[in-house]
Amino acid sequence: MKLLVALILAHSWYPERCCQNENCHRVPCDEITILSDGSGMWNNLTVKPENALSTQDGYCHICTSHSDRVLYCVFTRPDVS
Repeated sequence: MKLLVALILAHSWYPERCCQNENCHRVPCDEITILSDGSGMWNNLTVKPENALSTQDGYCHICTSHSDRVLYCVFTRPDVS
């Protein structure tokens, strides 16, 4: 039970616009690029600057559609560029 609660709380910080905690998961930080205009890129998909956000747990994350063809949000640390 404690593990389940920890898993639920671990991702409770994702904004709702980032697909309501579905299909959000950690990825290696070197897979995410923050472009000069502030937008984010992962797997040749981009998000607007307002959806390239700071991580809340120190790890990098992405939120995608079920097919991984739409990127809703990226979450990075300040040292990722």
